[in-house]
Amino acid sequence: METDDMSLQFEDDLDNIAGGSSSVGDNTGESKNFLHFNLEIFHSRLLELERHVAINGRIPMTIAPGVEKPISPHAVRFSQAIGVCVRKTFLVCCLKWADVGREYIEVVKGDLQRLFVLDFNDQAMNRFVEHQMLTTFKEFRVNCHGHFKKYSDPKEARANPPNALVGRDEDWHFLSTIISAVHSRYLS
Repeated sequence: METDDMSLQFEDDLDNIAGGSSSVGDNTGESKNFLHFNLEIFHSRLLELERHVAINGRIPMTIAPGVEKPISPHAVRFSQAIGVCVRKTFLVCCLKWADVGREYIEVVKGDLQRLFVLDFNDQAMNRFVEHQMLTTFKEFRVNCHGHFKKYSDPKEARANPPNALVGRDEDWHFLSTIISAVHSRYLS
């Protein structure tokens, strides 16, 4: 495949690197097939991004002076890549942003540097990346909480993790136990 064709495919295929959202209901039958399909798309898009980088080199990302975020044809993919790296790196047992160790933030930055040319000496870039990490962290927690609340029975909720935690049973069990405890406090 030529570089131009790869770039076009990159542009077309990577509009949403994170894939779909959680399915409503249990993860059996039709929704399980949908989940499997979304996971395949997610992995395919990550592979396409990595393939694009292997062919064309890392994608340069900068923030112009006086601007708060990158302005680039790849800015959306950059933000999405930050989210993907955060979700795969940060521990679910971190209940607050303050619990996330600096070492995990540095791991995410290292992962991003495999795909993008970044200058973390630039305060604007550092602020943007760390803000995106914080935003993703909060959204992930809210999404997990919302997924849990869809079920009237906590046991059923535990049996049906959100897509982002499929295969991470210990993480979902830990998180759903915390959510369940918080709910029972409010109900008593």
